Amino acid sequence: MSSRHVDIAFCCDEGYLQPLTVAVESLVATASQPSALRVWVASRSLQPEMLGHLANRVESLGGEFHVVPIATDDARLRGAKVDKHLSVATYDRLLLPDVLPAEVTRVLYLDCDIVVCRAVEELWAEDLGAHSLAAVQKPRAENFARVGLACEEDYFNAGVLLMDLARWRAERTHLTALAYIQQEEGRLEFHDQDALNHAIAGRWTHLDRRWNQQFKFFVHTAGFLHMTAADLRRVRTDPFLVHFTTGSKPWHYDNAHPFRHYFYAALDRTIYAGWRPQPRDWRERVHRWRCACVPPHLDPAVLRNVFRPGYKALKARLRLRVALAGTRG
Repeated sequence: MSSRHVDIAFCCDEGYLQPLTVAVESLVATASQPSALRVWVASRSLQPEMLGHLANRVESLGGEFHVVPIATDDARLRGAKVDKHLSVATYDRLLLPDVLPAEVTRVLYLDCDIVVCRAVEELWAEDLGAHSLAAVQKPRAENFARVGLACEEDYFNAGVLLMDLARWRAERTHLTALAYIQQEEGRLEFHDQDALNHAIAGRWTHLDRRWNQQFKFFVHTAGFLHMTAADLRRVRTDPFLVHFTTGSKPWHYDNAHPFRHYFYAALDRTIYAGWRPQPRDWRERVHRWRCACVPPHLDPAVLRNVFRPGYKALKARLRLRVALAGTRG
């Protein structure tokens, strides 16, 4: 691979075309050398003509844009869990060592639900040392032992991956992950991310957390996250990449992410300029109003997930108490 290229890869289907457009726009807008960018979009369903606006944007700055087709019948993904909330496209990052040209020996993979805030050339230049991957730790990864890791610090979020593809190919890292998915047959909690963590087995380089600002950084305290208060403040206020990691995204009406305006700012420089999500019914309007009344680092959707188990347990105890009182009567 020529040293002048900075290879960036996305995996996408039609459902994420708008977020992909925003991610690519933010990528090229912040690049220090956009002419060095070589953007690869791996997809089963997106055709080159559907991505012409992205190709024009990247190529107008001197970069390259390529669409990489992925076979829809790849037997290696048999057993991978897919449902209405989980597309097979999320597993396609595991196929990058095979579908990208052999000349691509290093690639920065980005999820589509990301806004780039800093030139990625700095991240691209990270020294991987003896490792084949650089990533950001997932904050409070409770399931680390489930995938065979010794501690939660060994578990990374798979939304931002600086990959040494030459080493992945030589060590068959992606094939190990694919085999693990088949072995587990849909039992993995975080799917391809769990499989990658199992395959890498803690042998990866830690990036500055600002290269993958995840929503949990807004929800928990520094002590709970095993961080200093100063480090957590930097991640919250000065992200390099904003990763919208919860089920609520900026293209949803009820989203309350404190950096959602970054998404809209990039979107307004694309063919989707002026678009904003609209409520599906009155419930979403009420929920958005409630979001506005909560401090920006406390997402109501997250709070519901935190408190719902306790609420359900309390309700069950009250029902039991009422039932027992009735039998005594």
